[in-house]
Amino acid sequence: MGAVASVNIAWRQAAKAWCLLLTSYCTGKITRWRSQFSGEQCVRCQGVNLPIWVYFYALLIVFGTLFNLFEKNRLRTTYQPFGEVLNASSCILILLLAYNVVEIENKIIISSLCFLYAFGWSGWAYQKSFSRKNFISEIHEAELEAEQELKDKLGDDFEPQYDFDRVQLTANLFYVGVILLVIAVGSPLLYAYWLTIQT
Repeated sequence: MGAVASVNIAWRQAAKAWCLLLTSYCTGKITRWRSQFSGEQCVRCQGVNLPIWVYFYALLIVFGTLFNLFEKNRLRTTYQPFGEVLNASSCILILLLAYNVVEIENKIIISSLCFLYAFGWSGWAYQKSFSRKNFISEIHEAELEAEQELKDKLGDDFEPQYDFDRVQLTANLFYVGVILLVIAVGSPLLYAYWLTIQT
């Protein structure tokens, strides 16, 4: 029960941190939120002093979230919009905690929960594209469709161009490239999470 209560309190404090951050930005003041549980200060918003890359990465998260809401390979569920927004919020909160823009009790627990959620949500919602079999199959289907369109257009002058081995090799290389891109894009978030657990 003690662990469950700690996690519950951590999530509440994370929600308070977001409310505090929004209030701080809207009013332009540094505000404080006092814990209703202990009467002690649990969250504090400091002056914003972030590296330039954090701003660009935050924008990437926002635009990526908007893209994911309309990307066809994402799972279509009723809770998808909420999941995507919560995923983006978790990533941005990790960045803010990493550079002490927001100071909060149980920082390591909260950042760990945010990181696990972001990692888990991305893997679950984008599982179709992370599946090598589905990824390669889609490329073959696209090549065959293009081949059929060309055949319909050229008629008797059509010469088959589809080569299974060539498409398979291209698809495999493309899949490896996508995985490396995902690792590269996720590395800054992993670095920010690492910063949060060092303090």
